[in-house]
Amino acid sequence: MTDSRRQTKTGGKDAVDGWIQGDLALSVGRPPTAPPDGFVWRRLTDLARLESGHTPSRKIAGYWSGGDIPWITVKEAAAHHGQVIFETDEYITAEGEQNSSARLLPANTVCLTRTGSLGFVVAMGRPMTTSQGLVNWVCGPELDWRYLKYILLGESDSYNRFSWGSAHQTIYFPEVKAFHVLVPPIAEQRAIVGVLGALDDKIESNRRLATTSELLSRVLLEAVLGDSSEVVTLGELVRFRNSERRPLSALQRAEMSGARVYPYFGATGVFDYVDDYLFDDLTALVGEDGSVVNDDGSPVVQLAWGKYWVNNHAHVLVGEGIATELLYVALKRSDVRPLVTGAVQAKISMGNLRTLELELPAAVAREALGDELRLILGRMRRAVDETVVLQQTRDALLPELLAGRIRVRDAEKVVEGAV
Repeated sequence: MTDSRRQTKTGGKDAVDGWIQGDLALSVGRPPTAPPDGFVWRRLTDLARLESGHTPSRKIAGYWSGGDIPWITVKEAAAHHGQVIFETDEYITAEGEQNSSARLLPANTVCLTRTGSLGFVVAMGRPMTTSQGLVNWVCGPELDWRYLKYILLGESDSYNRFSWGSAHQTIYFPEVKAFHVLVPPIAEQRAIVGVLGALDDKIESNRRLATTSELLSRVLLEAVLGDSSEVVTLGELVRFRNSERRPLSALQRAEMSGARVYPYFGATGVFDYVDDYLFDDLTALVGEDGSVVNDDGSPVVQLAWGKYWVNNHAHVLVGEGIATELLYVALKRSDVRPLVTGAVQAKISMGNLRTLELELPAAVAREALGDELRLILGRMRRAVDETVVLQQTRDALLPELLAGRIRVRDAEKVVEGAV
């Protein structure tokens, strides 16, 4: 017998009668403009079952303790944006699911964050539940779940127009129930998914390669340290290139007239692109102020290569007598907490950083390990560089395909040159 709880559509107020245009293939209400040839505007709830999420009572331990039903939160969706998710940080029990409004939804359910942090999209890799911060769709036979995922991903700039609230933005259910999607027939949906999915599959493969390369580099260092090691002060191993850094204000970056293609690094990563560069070689960047220490006490450190710009919130280091790759890996296992100053904003000065003691292989083994790490992290760098091109290709094709401005056969030619 079918559990009617799992087949019940979200209740509450009816859909709104208004119309708010999205950017590509999603709108609140049916747009008055004619769709492109081969596409139609359809109410999303006619193509997919709408479901809400819920949080079982935290006061009842039996709803949570020992649970094995994955429960997706807004934070989790943000961390896995665009991905198919299989595991979660928290799990609820069958008792918690049965005694609350939480619903166990099937694999391939597509989820969108609708409150607080808007517009993060994930799909379920297996049956799961979600919090009330997400809205969920179980696709029917006329809508490929992967195609819906791409539609929602392509509308990232639209969600603020669909939401309400002064301090806390929320997409309310009357707007969600009025969602319309621009779709071609199911066969073309699947063809479009094939084109975009080929790019995403290669991006994911590269991500795994990069993660594995990082892990292998640390394992190799630990293995060599197990044979013999010595403690060396960082100042003896590096040349600081801090004098070559230059900060740029947001206004200065916005006013740049050239193509903004060069990464602009800060303490924790790339947060903009600029039209010129300061560095054109391999360096290790160590956070100087702000976010400078990870939870395990290691420094916030990045490996930078190619052409890029660095502001004054990250130290720029190059190995001298040691491969910069080995320096990078050794820094990631060091503890900089004793070097941090500043009551309001954490800071690691260049003077303090010079005194950091690193555990390294004995000098006789250091060169050979450096050569191995160059090869391993070289593969990582190539994968990351390729991913940038793949993401740019996908991001360029996605809106054109979803809006019906180009067809699959033309997109396939582009993908063949990128993958």
